[in-house]
Amino acid sequence: MVGADQRRITNAMNTLPITDVDQAMLGRTSQFFQQIVNHDQNSTYWQDLDRSGTVPDVTVPVSSVTGWYDIFLADQLRDFTTLVDAGREPRLTVGPWWHADPRGMGASVTEVAEWASAVATGQEPPPRAPVRLYVMGADEWRDFETWPPAGYEPQRLYLRADGTLTATTGSTEPPSTFTYDPGDPTPSLGGAKLTPAGAGPVDNRKLEERPDVLTFTGAPLTDDLEVIGEVTADIWVRADRPSVDVFVRLCDVDPNGKSLNVCDDLVHLDVGDDTTCATVRLSPTAYHFKKGHQLRVQVSAGAFPRFARNLGGGEPVESATAVHKTNIEVFHDEAHPSTVTIPAR
Repeated sequence: MVGADQRRITNAMNTLPITDVDQAMLGRTSQFFQQIVNHDQNSTYWQDLDRSGTVPDVTVPVSSVTGWYDIFLADQLRDFTTLVDAGREPRLTVGPWWHADPRGMGASVTEVAEWASAVATGQEPPPRAPVRLYVMGADEWRDFETWPPAGYEPQRLYLRADGTLTATTGSTEPPSTFTYDPGDPTPSLGGAKLTPAGAGPVDNRKLEERPDVLTFTGAPLTDDLEVIGEVTADIWVRADRPSVDVFVRLCDVDPNGKSLNVCDDLVHLDVGDDTTCATVRLSPTAYHFKKGHQLRVQVSAGAFPRFARNLGGGEPVESATAVHKTNIEVFHDEAHPSTVTIPAR
């Protein structure tokens, strides 16, 4: 039965147009699914249901528990900073977990027992800093006064045409090129997922061997490097199709060559024939890169099925059916420096 279920899921994931996925999976129309695929997150359709503007009005005590590979991480961090800006005193715990990870569930139960029970009975909860973060790589918990923590300065790294990652840019370097084929889409591997199977940090070496994944690798670190906060990338691209997706991932490469994903995200661009800068806000992180390890940045045009395939025709993603290969250039010259910026110390 498990095998049959997996085959049905795989078939549904590959169904085009996306509006027919519910029929392939369930054998019927799902109103909830149709609402989601026909109205993206910026649609006015959702404005009456959007409560993000009321977060500053929350006055009850708030404690958020999340994980570095949880799909809701960015939302919870945004709510935390919104509450702080409104003069509230929220509490935040972020562990090395993904969504539905038993370790995160256990932390939530502990938080209820130690913090919420005290608050509910009018007592003072056990003293603790407002922010507690698990620093991956160092494998230890740290306490901070706020998010993002102070003391981590922006450090810009440049993606070079020779596949290196350096602190300086090139002046006249040629672009790197690759082809994205929606018929053989770049697969998603690890990272943030709603289901726990295959989520979190995994070895990316097989993924990085694909011709549709560009990698840019720094020199072995001469000292430990700690990155805590928001990671961003500015990737200059040009494509021969009307639209393209840009997926960026930061990895930690150990001395044996194992490449573990740290954080990532994807953006959609309508590009035409123009050279365009894709600004990607990778998921926030707290990661300790050890001496001798290397930072690596992946650039690709998809992560399927975590993200729907961009079919390259420029049609609405929910109704597109025609599949087009897309030839993509990533620029490195002085006028178009592709970079990743990390908060580091």
